[in-house]
Amino acid sequence: MNWYKIAQLKPQSKWVYHNTKKEFLPAIKTEGLSAGSFSDKPIDFGGDVWLAVERSILPERTQEHNYGKVRAIEPAWDDFVISSDLIYVSDKKGKIIGNLNELV
Repeated sequence: MNWYKIAQLKPQSKWVYHNTKKEFLPAIKTEGLSAGSFSDKPIDFGGDVWLAVERSILPERTQEHNYGKVRAIEPAWDDFVISSDLIYVSDKKGKIIGNLNELV
């Protein structure tokens, strides 16, 4: 009998995170999000705010790769914009604090 090792895959998180600066939030609220990369866990890229969106609303074309212990997701934005009503603010541990429109 042959035995095969089956890889255990981690379930994908519902949320992906983008680190930015607080000063950019009013513009993101007005214009939506149309650039930037995400990760499957909040990581610090020098910003002081973490935005969260549901992974399912990202553009269909993305490139993904490992970045240390997180999965980096780089969307092909083209003309795609994530509306501010679909953007949430999270803490640095990934806990959702509230919708961007309600907090800014």
